Amino acid sequence: MSATDVTLRSSVPATTITQRDYIVLDGSSSMSDKWFDMQRAIDQYIDTLKSMGTKSHIRLSVFTTPQSQNLDLLVFDGPIDEWVPLSSDPIKLPAGMTPLYDAVHHAVHIAHDEDPRNAAFTFVTDGEENGSVIRLDQARAALDWARAKGFAVTWIGCDFNNSSIIAELGGQASEGVGVQKALLADAMSVLARKRHAYGVTGAPMHWSEDEQSQFGGYLTSR
Repeated sequence: MSATDVTLRSSVPATTITQRDYIVLDGSSSMSDKWFDMQRAIDQYIDTLKSMGTKSHIRLSVFTTPQSQNLDLLVFDGPIDEWVPLSSDPIKLPAGMTPLYDAVHHAVHIAHDEDPRNAAFTFVTDGEENGSVIRLDQARAALDWARAKGFAVTWIGCDFNNSSIIAELGGQASEGVGVQKALLADAMSVLARKRHAYGVTGAPMHWSEDEQSQFGGYLTSR
């Protein structure tokens, strides 16, 4: 099946579900060799959450440049039970640059407006910031607000060591993991189990050093 353009897979309006997942996916041109691996990994994340009975509202968006067109390409926004697998309806890579600060700032402001009881942000990128209008201090302030609310912030480095991004945006090293392409689905399954525990008990969605080494391999800098 050929990949479709990025279009909204659900027309379901925002619900009163108190758990929300904001998955923010880098759609820059450098993602081309990891694009379908990452989509399979997102499906694995959703499938694992479903298997554990997690009732969350899923918002999947893709970001790239130019901002006027591609800051927030909304793929899915609806209850987890209505998820449309990306394996059966894949997203076409938009390509462009990586306006990460813009994407972070935008996602957090959506959560601010929706005001869920708990929220999990998963930012996926394979490179450094490139092309944002929003400044670093603004993006960092947005994430500081989210962390102060008790929201979970996770970074997936898609065949990429994202430790410097996490540090500059005010996060602890345990917020993120660099993942080798072949292990993306496995890492996202582990993340889903952390997400389930966070929703039930408020447990932090942290990555241990062993997990960072397991999934990062040669990406891990020690």
